[in-house]
Amino acid sequence: ASLGALTPLASAQNCDKFETDLIAGQHIAAGEVNVTNSGSHLRIGIRPEHGWLLEEVHIYAGLDPVPLNGGGRPSPGQFPYKTDYDPPAGRHVEMIPLADLGTQCGDHLYLAVHCAVVKLDRHGNVIASETAWAFGTPFNKGWGWFFEYDLCCCNGQPPIDLSVGPLQIGRPADFLVTGAQAGDQVYFFVNRGLIQCDA
Repeated sequence: ASLGALTPLASAQNCDKFETDLIAGQHIAAGEVNVTNSGSHLRIGIRPEHGWLLEEVHIYAGLDPVPLNGGGRPSPGQFPYKTDYDPPAGRHVEMIPLADLGTQCGDHLYLAVHCAVVKLDRHGNVIASETAWAFGTPFNKGWGWFFEYDLCCCNGQPPIDLSVGPLQIGRPADFLVTGAQAGDQVYFFVNRGLIQCDA
């Protein structure tokens, strides 16, 4: 079964977006990756372009450098934030609670974004596939990059947060946004990836 889950857009609250290219096959422009944060969440957005779509997303974010395997290469399959898309998707937004990272404003983060990207013909058949990385500093071995991001401080403003009631297929759910001010625009994004539900 599948279920669409809504997540809040992190309010940048005067935080500039960090942007970098998504590069497929070591040299093919395949889209862009952007990062910002609110007082409570790190937001990583991935937008493929030029006909590419996302099939898999693997993200590392942490205070420590990107972990490497015994051969000194990154292992994207071991990155903690993973999403598979079937069918492939035209966008991905990862919302990571800062509390999960043990971070606070001003902290220096290491990030790596790895994707499996595909192009489809008009019948939905895969006609091209590549691995892709967000551009940054190259790893010493293997191909791919990591990049760094300093968490923005949000000037003491309360973070925008979302609490969600129980999600059940075919039933309504309550969504409560807190921390927004009168007149603020609050955006929601739908994750259309499959969520496995026990019978």
